Amino acid sequence: MKLPARPRQSRPPKPRTRAKRIAAAAGGFAIVLGLLFGYGYCFGGPVSRYLSGRIAARYVDGAYPGLDYTLRATDQSYGYRYIFEVQSTASPDTRFHIWVNMGRIAWDTYEVDVGSFANTRERLGQQLRQDVAAALAAAGMETPADTSYWMVVGGSGDTAVPAEGHPPFALDMPYDKGTLPPFAIEWEFTVGYDEVPDDLATAAAAWISRAKSAMDTAGIDIAAYQVTYRGTDASELYASPLIAAGDVPAAP
Repeated sequence: MKLPARPRQSRPPKPRTRAKRIAAAAGGFAIVLGLLFGYGYCFGGPVSRYLSGRIAARYVDGAYPGLDYTLRATDQSYGYRYIFEVQSTASPDTRFHIWVNMGRIAWDTYEVDVGSFANTRERLGQQLRQDVAAALAAAGMETPADTSYWMVVGGSGDTAVPAEGHPPFALDMPYDKGTLPPFAIEWEFTVGYDEVPDDLATAAAAWISRAKSAMDTAGIDIAAYQVTYRGTDASELYASPLIAAGDVPAAP
């Protein structure tokens, strides 16, 4: 009589086989982690962005206590670098950015944007640009495409324009075209070489005189004026000195 076959019992894996399986699993896990890290390094991710935002918020609370603000991510770069914008809920001009690099605060722009009144200058300059364009149009003058509005305080030589009679920049100061901080305007004209005026200095002085007259008519308080002529290749043909408003001769 034939005896029934014994059921086959599974044998425990050999030690070498078990080690290979563990190594393979660890290798696969490392590959997954590497892919996730590489993706996050290049493109960021919601988790790292959230954690970086928490780090930025803690930094603001410690560095600028008492500031009520909103925080939002504005950009992300390689290497888990996130940029967050901080905006005060009470002060329009209190707005700056924080860089968080690999979970650490790299720097913030408070001193540049708020402390030096860059945000204030930008806000006032945008409103001033509209009023100046309207004043020139009313005088039959076309605003050049390249027009700069910049603050003039101190300086030396041709750039020294006194700020007397102009209020200093102050955070959240209201816009009043008749009582402006010391703003200067520089107009840049691009001309072809067959269109260059015979006397660039005379042409620039005439433009400044007419522009100053248009500003006076519109009640716009500009501290200084400058005109620059450039060729079509962006080379500078002539730049007038920066002329304080009180030194501009009356338009003929």
